[in-house]
Amino acid sequence: MALIGRRLALTAQAVPGRRSRLSLPRLAGKTPALHLAVASVLALFVGAPLVVLILTSLRPGAALPFEDVGLTPSNYLTVFADPSTYRLLGATLVYAIGSTGLAVAIAGVMAFLVERTNMPLRNGIYSAMLASMALPPLVITFGWVLLLDQRIGLFNVWLRNLLGSRAQEGPLDIYSLWGMVFVTGLAIAPTFFLMLAGLLRRMDGALEEAGRTAGASALGAIRRVTLPLLTPGLGSVVVYGMLILIQAFEVPLALGVTAGFPVLSLRIYILTQPDMTVPRYGLAATFGMLALVIGILLMLGYYRIVRVATRFQVITGKGYRPRRFSLGRATYPALAGALAYLLLAIGLPLLILFWATLMPGDYQPPSLDVLPSLGLSSYARLFAYPKFLEAVVNTVIVVVLTSTTTVLLATLVAWLSVRSRTAFGKVLDVTAFSTAAIPGIVSTLAVMMIFVATPIYGTIWILVVGMLIGGLGFVTRLMSAAVTQISHELEEAARVSGARSLMVFRRVIFPLLLPALVNSWLWVASHHMRNFTVALMLASTRNVVIASLLWELWSRGSRGTQISTAAALAILMVAALLAVATVLRGYTERVEGRLA
Repeated sequence: MALIGRRLALTAQAVPGRRSRLSLPRLAGKTPALHLAVASVLALFVGAPLVVLILTSLRPGAALPFEDVGLTPSNYLTVFADPSTYRLLGATLVYAIGSTGLAVAIAGVMAFLVERTNMPLRNGIYSAMLASMALPPLVITFGWVLLLDQRIGLFNVWLRNLLGSRAQEGPLDIYSLWGMVFVTGLAIAPTFFLMLAGLLRRMDGALEEAGRTAGASALGAIRRVTLPLLTPGLGSVVVYGMLILIQAFEVPLALGVTAGFPVLSLRIYILTQPDMTVPRYGLAATFGMLALVIGILLMLGYYRIVRVATRFQVITGKGYRPRRFSLGRATYPALAGALAYLLLAIGLPLLILFWATLMPGDYQPPSLDVLPSLGLSSYARLFAYPKFLEAVVNTVIVVVLTSTTTVLLATLVAWLSVRSRTAFGKVLDVTAFSTAAIPGIVSTLAVMMIFVATPIYGTIWILVVGMLIGGLGFVTRLMSAAVTQISHELEEAARVSGARSLMVFRRVIFPLLLPALVNSWLWVASHHMRNFTVALMLASTRNVVIASLLWELWSRGSRGTQISTAAALAILMVAALLAVATVLRGYTERVEGRLA
């Protein structure tokens, strides 16, 4: 805080004897025009897509929402009268429950080992879990295809050789329901790990010790004390996971089509594609409404769990200190299990993708016979690919614009909702956060319907609009927490010294918010760079980005040279994400160090 004190002194010297007539809190609380302006922007990004989605679901066939062809419930009748709809919902539910269950189980065990035991290498494993969140699920899926494809998958080739089988395919099959659950569970476990690790880190060890004193074993104390206290947190993680997976798109796209196991998001995507038939926008919007209702119900469940969480508070004014369990003989088996997960989730998929980048021609599984022909020609083919440079430039433009705009809008909403303390401010906050209940595939479909008959459709600007909606809710939560932590006293001290509002913000508020701003920007940028839902739903020949180019190369590969080119792009994409995360994280730590 010494730096803030120096800033306040410099601020006072800059404008001696002058008092501000308009403070930031007063600006937030007494300027309805600002509230209305922000509310209008939120209505544009939240309300308009929903209205368009409803109108489209009531239009026949491929009609657009604003065509004068009348309103009809025929799409709803078609959807709910078709038995395949219920099979689709059942498949989506099974996929979501299975993937969530696997991810929560992995994340729970990893979080417990890292936060509550004396397992070695805990900090390194924690860092590796965070780094793995930057890996696009579709890239991990590509790696597992090369490992478990029935024909060219490395594990299947090894098993056939080991068993002396003359079959050309199998025995393992990644293109199945359980293959989708396996890959998805591994890919999203790090996100759940981060949520559960915070819960376990704040657990009061005295409660478990009391259970041990009462005669319970270590496992008994965990089962009878720790797990019940974690119930609200676990419940919120499960509901959040279901909310994510109901709208999951990448893994079902890569595996579900071949597996013949479509889910709700994949059905919506297929109905909007003009490849083999006329797009059926009305049916797509109707399925989108169905996904929206499911998302809202899950969000209401999340809010209900959060409301009852106060009954499970374990941190009070009384001091507490989490205690670590001694693993004893299980120490190294536990460490081996944690490292095995990291190998499965990160190591093997990335290693096999890197192997694919070394292929001079058609892809071949790893073997000693192939070693002499390895090289870097796939990278040369990628750099020479006509769309590569265009995709890189478009990606940079879209990511910078959407990330910056999202963070600025979320910060303004957070400031108004926290500092104004009015009902309208709270409405802004709830409206911004409600975007989290809208599945990405649904909001993207709505954006498509709005702009499909306009000059914006098919350009990078429609990608900017589509991606803005997705990250707004989460970033608003991050910035609201950051704004809440800043005391009014710092601003009042600067104003008493004579500083105007803008100078207070520039010299006091902005430096304090900077770490949260950078972290939020980093989160949004990494997610937008790997956003395949928006990139593929709104793709055209004029707005190619890295995500859509990656899918184009992979889907056209057909086990040929395009596979190695797609793998090269995937490796470069992962390297870029990790590099951006490392640089910005280092910058944030330096800023926080100066503010300490």
